[in-house]
Amino acid sequence: YGEESYTIIGAENGTWEISNNKAKIISTNEDTINIEVISSRSGNFVIKYKRYGYEDIELPVTIDSL
Repeated sequence: YGEESYTIIGAENGTWEISNNKAKIISTNEDTINIEVISSRSGNFVIKYKRYGYEDIELPVTIDSL
């Protein structure tokens, strides 16, 4: 339904994950995640950037209904 990219400036040595199945990860690198929204319904999910020994960085995302 749509592709988006999210970037965290200065991010390094971490991994990306998505909190539910409303979107899927297309690709990632050190500071950017590319996702595809696969739900046509409105809702929310959280993109997390996890680094060992540090607090997770959370990016809340809202999907508007198509």
